[in-house]
Amino acid sequence: MLVEKVVLNDGTPVAFRSMRRADLPAIQRLHDRASQASLDARYLGGRAPDLADLSRMADRVEEQGAALVVTLGGAEGQVIGFGYYVMTTADPVTVEPALLIEDAYQSMGVGSALAQHLLSLAVASGVQVVEMHVAVDNPRIMQMLRATGLPFEQQFAYGEREIRVVLAGARSVHRAQPARAAEAAR
Repeated sequence: MLVEKVVLNDGTPVAFRSMRRADLPAIQRLHDRASQASLDARYLGGRAPDLADLSRMADRVEEQGAALVVTLGGAEGQVIGFGYYVMTTADPVTVEPALLIEDAYQSMGVGSALAQHLLSLAVASGVQVVEMHVAVDNPRIMQMLRATGLPFEQQFAYGEREIRVVLAGARSVHRAQPARAAEAAR
């Protein structure tokens, strides 16, 4: 299980680790605590998932992707962030990611660090392209993308920003440090 402990610039200790099925109720509670604005940004105005939806997502991630959670304190703390990617059906080297960070921890670098962890996992597993569909008025995703140091293309269609990040040839993902790395748990 991947575990990395970091301390945010405000002194808050968090851990990044692989998602487990036992995390699904905590991820549901993360959604329940999220503001409508956060849910709208994450789901493009759609409804938040229920536990059955999250279970289906976990099934798909186990077969075709990776998922991480961010927890307060140590690896078993409260889930404050969640991200995953899954392969698209059209191309096995292309993935689509998704992230949700608890409102109180947004703009603290947690989302950027989570995205960078996911991108590093994607590069390591041979993913070549990341495709995203995000709201046009979502500046945080642009900040996260710029923090990776990877080139990306974007176009606008039907009120959405379609973003394509090419990972082919990338050996690693730039990890801007919003937090101080602590000793990694083994």
